[in-house]
Amino acid sequence: MCEWLSCFVTAGPDSWLVRPSDTTEGDFAIFFYCNTAVQRFRIHKSGHQYSMGGRQFDRFVCVMHMCMFIHAGALVETCFCCER
Repeated sequence: MCEWLSCFVTAGPDSWLVRPSDTTEGDFAIFFYCNTAVQRFRIHKSGHQYSMGGRQFDRFVCVMHMCMFIHAGALVETCFCCER
């Protein structure tokens, strides 16, 4: 078992992890441990902006806020950090 996956076993359901992408330098991957499955999403960095799921963000923390709201089951249309 890879090291980051063992973190989920220790932390348990509803935990999450952000790490650098294995395939694209400068990008990130966010993983959520939901129920018994691990979900992965790619966070792409382009210049000074980040994108995930077709949405653009000015700051990385905005991506994290959006992920946490979505993971909690909230329907979020705008980013509260950068008001997009």
